[in-house]
Amino acid sequence: MITVMYLLLHDGANILVPISLYCCTFLCLCLDALKVREFQQLSQGSRSINRSPLGGRNLAVTALAEDVGGGNVQVGKITFNTHEILGNGCEGTFVFK
Repeated sequence: MITVMYLLLHDGANILVPISLYCCTFLCLCLDALKVREFQQLSQGSRSINRSPLGGRNLAVTALAEDVGGGNVQVGKITFNTHEILGNGCEGTFVFK
């Protein structure tokens, strides 16, 4: 890409093409730097202990988990096996079968 820009600059045929290439490259580098900075801020914020889930709302616990044996856990009317994990969600959540 730099070689193409160099040839276009020294060719002298069209000055708008190299200027637009430089501008696009500069904008891409700026956007990448902003993305990196935003990612770093988000990753630092996720380690914060004072951060509360669900936008700061305090929710009351309405059901407690009970171990019913064999790896099965019951929460309210829902029973699941903790060994049958389908996937992981965000902020440490799991999806069970």
